[in-house]
Parts: sequence; C-alpha cells; structure tokens
Amino acid sequence: MELFEKYKRKFQEFEAMLNGQKANATHAVRQQAFQTFEQLGIPTAKNEAYKYTNLNPLFGKGFEPIVKSTELTVAKLHTFPFIKSNRLVFIDGKYSEQYSHIIDKNVVISNLQKEFHDNNPVVSEYFSKIAAYNTESLVALNTAFANDGAFIHIPANTVLENPVLLIYLTSGNLETGIAQPRNLIVVEKNAQAQIIESYQNPNGTIAFSNKVTEIYLKENAVLSFYKLMMNEANYHHIGATSAIQEKQSVLNVFTANFGGSLVRNNLSTAFKGENAEANLYGIYVLNNKDHVDNHLFIDHAVPNCLSNQLYKGLIDDKATGVFNGKIMVRQDAQKTNAFQSNKNMLLSEDATINTKPELEIYADDVKCSHGATIGQMDKNALFYLKTRGLDDATAKNIMFQAFVGEVIEKVSIEPLKNYLLEKLHEKFEE
Repeated sequence: MELFEKYKRKFQEFEAMLNGQKANATHAVRQQAFQTFEQLGIPTAKNEAYKYTNLNPLFGKGFEPIVKSTELTVAKLHTFPFIKSNRLVFIDGKYSEQYSHIIDKNVVISNLQKEFHDNNPVVSEYFSKIAAYNTESLVALNTAFANDGAFIHIPANTVLENPVLLIYLTSGNLETGIAQPRNLIVVEKNAQAQIIESYQNPNGTIAFSNKVTEIYLKENAVLSFYKLMMNEANYHHIGATSAIQEKQSVLNVFTANFGGSLVRNNLSTAFKGENAEANLYGIYVLNNKDHVDNHLFIDHAVPNCLSNQLYKGLIDDKATGVFNGKIMVRQDAQKTNAFQSNKNMLLSEDATINTKPELEIYADDVKCSHGATIGQMDKNALFYLKTRGLDDATAKNIMFQAFVGEVIEKVSIEPLKNYLLEKLHEKFEE
C-alpha cells in the first residue's frame, strides 16, 4: 500500500503541472489508467505471464515515476553516425530538442507533448486505443503518466526516405526514477517507414524505464521496427510494443538484447484485415547475471494472414533468458499461416532458459507450427575449427555468428546489421 500511496502523490503532482491539458480528453484516459493501475497492482509470479520474471525486487528498490527531469550533458550519446537518419532524443523520458535532428520534412516526426498541447486529432484518435491498459498494469502506469515520447505520422502513399532513430537516455541524476516515454506511430495507406529504438544508459548508474509504443498500420502500409537494448548491468527496462494491422499491411519487428539487469519486452500485434503479415525476429545475447524476458502475442482474428516468430538466444555465466511466444488463431481466421521457432544455446552450467511456445487454435483450415530447442555448443565443431588454426576465441565467435546469423540477416539496414555483428563479437570479448 505504501508504494501505491507514493505513486498517487506523484500522480497528483503530475496533474498539477498539466494546467490547461487537464481539460483534454486525453487526461481523462490518464485518470482512468491510474485507477486501473491501482486495481491491478504489480504483476507477481502468480500471474502466468510473469512466472519467470519477478518484479517485486525491482519495485522494492523505491523507484517512482519521474515528474520533473533534468537535462543531461550527453558526452556519451551514441547517434549511430553510420546511419543517415532523423533523430529524436529523450532524456529521462523528456524530449531534448538540443540533440534531436529532423531531415525528412514530408512526414510528421515530433514529440508527443507538443501534439498533446496542440490537440492533434490523430493523437486523440489512436492514443491508448492500441495498447490495452485495462489488462496490463505497467501499461496502465505508463498511460497515467504519459506526457512525452515520439509521435510519428507517415501520410498516405509516402515512403520515408531515411529511418527515424529514437534514442532514450537515462541521466543518472534520478537513480530512483522511472522514465516513461510513450510513442505513437501511425502509418497511413500505402506508406512505408523504418524506425530504430535505442536505449542508452551512458553513466552506467541504476536506471529504470517503462515504455509503451503503439503502432497502427493502415491498408498496404509497411513498417520495419528495430529495438536495440545494449545496456549495463544496472539497467532495468519494461517495454510494451502493441500494433494493429489493417489488410495487406506488413510489420517487421527486430529485437536485439545485449544485456540488462532486468529486461522485459512485451510485443503484440492484432490482424484487423485480411492478407496482413507480421514477422517478429529477435536475438538475446546474455552473460553475467543478465535477465531478459521476451513475451510475444500474435492475434489472428481474420482469415488469410501470415505470421512468423524466430528468436535465438546465447546465454552465458549466470544469465537467464525467457521466451514466451503465443499465437492465437480465432474461429473465423481460416487459411492462417503461423510459424514460431525459439532456439537457445547455453554456454555455461549456470545459464538458464525458460522457453514456452504456445498455439491456441480455434479454426480448422490452418497451417501452424511451433518449436523450441535448448542445447550447448557443439564441441566437435569447435574442435574442427581449432584444427584449422583458429584460436579458441575466434572459433567460438564464428560459431556464435553462425547460430544467430539467420536472425541478424533479417535486418534490412546494412550498416545496422554490421553493427550488431560487431556487438556480438565484443560481447564475448568481455
């Protein structure tokens, strides 16, 4: 009860800062969301979805929502200079105009706080309509305090020339603060875009982010979405990415996890129109005491849609990986094609993986498959490489790249693909 009283005081402080925005319909949603958060509480191990990820120690550290944030001198800001991109930077969840840069002017690339203030009708139409805060308490928490983040609106028949790079930094000035960026992405009919999310903790201090991204793809829209988690042991992250897809739309999501004290990625998409496609790819490369939980849900609610899930994990030391991928095929979703695969390599006796692929099918004319594998490094293959003159580290790196290479090949931005391969090599040099 003490936690919720603290959060209630923070919410009242947040409301006092909104001034005229309290009259907007959006704020009524915030109030409802906070009430929902109080009712649902923090998920525990009794909740099947959090069976392998215990949040109680995290919230027991005294984290509380950030209402006022301070600017950070971002000497260590990594802007991915090898990728020409539009850039939005958020520090402790708040937009930083100083470090942001927009080059494509034929689309709307903005920050959500500005759009709230301007009563943007697109924001009013989609905000909180995609990510369900009524069933997910941490989505409700984010919704209650939602005040800034990225707003990206791609007009009909427009192909975004350069990717949008979203960078989220934690300053370290608020070690017990929860940064809560909120993103809304709307891709109109026949439009295309690429978006990269990067989470950075340059000071290496204790940090916690609770992020929600809502995506709406209209007819024949195409979006490639990349989420990069390259973090220190002190970094904690819970992120929900939720999408709705109209007919013939294509969503490609690639998630790369290279560490974090506790990382939970909730990813879901729902098909609203026929002949839509969703491809969810991911790698998690963990060591030390990293804990990464990937929780996926694809809702086949209409016929003739295609989905793919392919996740691979390399887990070393005392790290823990979790994969829970669920495919729901509803009664009317005939002619569904849905495929799911999770493969893991444990590199030490203390490494742990909990994998739970799920199919729930109510239609009878479908093609669905799922599977999971857990194994260790092939010592014979390693010996073979070493007999060809390779040292132990090089031989292992070749095997690691071969294992996750199938997933990394799904990255369509070539410089980003090369960057991930470099990070893979660096991870096992530590």
